[in-house]
Formats: sequence, structure tokens, C-alpha cells
Amino acid sequence: MSLETLNWVRLITPGVLIYLLWNSCTWILGAGKFQLPEKVDEVSGLLLTLIVGGIWYYLGVRDRTNAQATQQIQNNLVTQMRDIIPTHPKRDRLTWAIVSRVFYHYVDKDASLTQQSHMAYWNGAFWSFAADLRMASGLAVVAYVVIALAGETGGWQYSAPRCFLAFLTAVVLFVISIELTRSSTQKQIEIGTRQIRSMVLMYGDELRPKLTGIVNALP
Repeated sequence: MSLETLNWVRLITPGVLIYLLWNSCTWILGAGKFQLPEKVDEVSGLLLTLIVGGIWYYLGVRDRTNAQATQQIQNNLVTQMRDIIPTHPKRDRLTWAIVSRVFYHYVDKDASLTQQSHMAYWNGAFWSFAADLRMASGLAVVAYVVIALAGETGGWQYSAPRCFLAFLTAVVLFVISIELTRSSTQKQIEIGTRQIRSMVLMYGDELRPKLTGIVNALP
């Protein structure tokens, strides 16, 4: 998978999940069927939710949802880079902002490292999907509870069995999304570790003095 394809997947996924959430709510309220779009007006509604998904993407909802996992991935790469110069007294001053420039320089430089990046992009698609699924299923749980409470107090008509089924499905998906995040984060860490080990193997004589020079220049 290319980076461009990954970015499209990340853009589209939130909109699709939001569309399914909206569709399920209308199904529970008896205002429509839970199905994929078939008519032009239904497609236009889907396009609108894709726009909402784009807003979701650019507001950084996914970034906040996956902030802890992102930190784990970045911390692993920083640790691996620091271990290349294990005895340097200032190696702990290497940060992600510095390490990332060195890391991606070698990834872009070597075809084998670039190939491993394609694996990271595929895994990143699952990683991003898990974050979007967790947020969407969490919103769904809240929405179904609100529908049930309002329905029971006479606010509107709704189908209790449908609401319970949708609620249960959303809870299961939320739990699954947590496991998907855990496993895909671990996979991303493993891929990053392999990439840096490959860098050391192929470019160690160049990489060590480069990192040493960078650290020596730090205040």
C-alpha cells in the first residue's frame, strides 16, 4: 500500500462509519431501513457524511484517540536510535523530532526499507481503522442510550429490540477496536524495530557518526 492510498483510506473510513451510525439510528426509530445506498438521494447523503469524515480527519479526532499508541510507536523508534550510540552521554537528548528526520532519510534512501514501509502502511490502515471504529462505536453507544431513554419517556417512538441489538453490537465493536489498536500498535512497533536494525546492518558505519554529530551539536 502506498502512502497516498493510506491517506485516502484514512479520509474515507470515518465518513463511512458515521453513515452507518446515522443509518442505524433511523432504523431504530423506524424512519428507514438499514441498508447500503441505492438511490441518488441516498448517495448524496453518503457523500455528505464523507465530508463530515473529512472534517473528522482534519480536526485530529483520530490523532487524539490514538495519542497513547502513537507515543508508544515513536518512543520505540527513539529508543532504538539511542541504542545505536549507547555510550554517548547526551544520547537521551535525541527526541522524536530529531530521530524522525534521520529515520525517514534512510527509509527513502533504501528500497528494502521502503518496502518495509509499505508493510507499515498496510498495518497503519488497520491501526487508523481501529481508532475510528472505537470513536464511532463509542458515539453509537451514547446515541442508542439517548434514543432508548427518550423513547421510554415518550419523547419519540422507537424499536426497543432493534435498539438493544444495535447497542450490543456497538459495545462488541468498541471492545474489538481496543484489541485491534493493541495488536496493530505492537505490529507497528515490530516493523519499526526491524527497519532500524536493517539501517544499522547496512548503514551502521554512516549512521553512528551521523547520530554522534547530531547529539554533539545539541545544547
